[in-house]
Amino acid sequence: MLPATSIASAYSAQSKNPLSRAPDALTIILSVADVAEIFKCGREKIKRMARRGELPAFKFGKHWYIRKDDLERYLSGRIELNGHPRRIQEV
Repeated sequence: MLPATSIASAYSAQSKNPLSRAPDALTIILSVADVAEIFKCGREKIKRMARRGELPAFKFGKHWYIRKDDLERYLSGRIELNGHPRRIQEV
């Protein structure tokens, strides 16, 4: 039988591991195609917005991704700013 201090230290080490969190605590990552489907626009428009910094996106290799939490925060900020999400006009 292990001493109580060994059990406590093993438990605390396990709880510090970020991968030991519940699956619903993990961040959902959306691809450009997912976001384009949500906004009902083309994938190139989403990529352009990401390159310009208009969307909170990150690039991994050659592909762009957006965290669901960041997208929700972005949309709520747009709604608070204008009262509704308006279409961004192309220049």
